[in-house]
Amino acid sequence: MAAQAKAPAARRLQEQFAWLEGTLADTGYQTGDIFTAVDAYLFMLSCWAQQVGVDLSPFPKLCALRERVAARPAVLAAMKAEGLLG
Repeated sequence: MAAQAKAPAARRLQEQFAWLEGTLADTGYQTGDIFTAVDAYLFMLSCWAQQVGVDLSPFPKLCALRERVAARPAVLAAMKAEGLLG
C-alpha cells in the first residue's frame, strides 16, 4: 500500500485510539477486572498498528493494557508458538 493510502488509515486509527484512551481505566481491562476477548482484540490491533508505523505513545492507557495482556502466560505461549518472541 502506498504511503499516501496509509496516511488516512493511520490517522483514522489514531482517532479511534484517542477515543478508546478515554474509555480505558488505569488498571484492569477494557470491561473491568476480567480479561475478555475485547482485550485480546485490542492487543492484536495495537500490535498491528505499531507494525505499520502508528505511534502509540500518545495513548498511555492503551500501552498499559497492551503490557498487561502481553504478560499473560497464555499470550506469551501463543506468541512464542507463532515465532513472535525471541
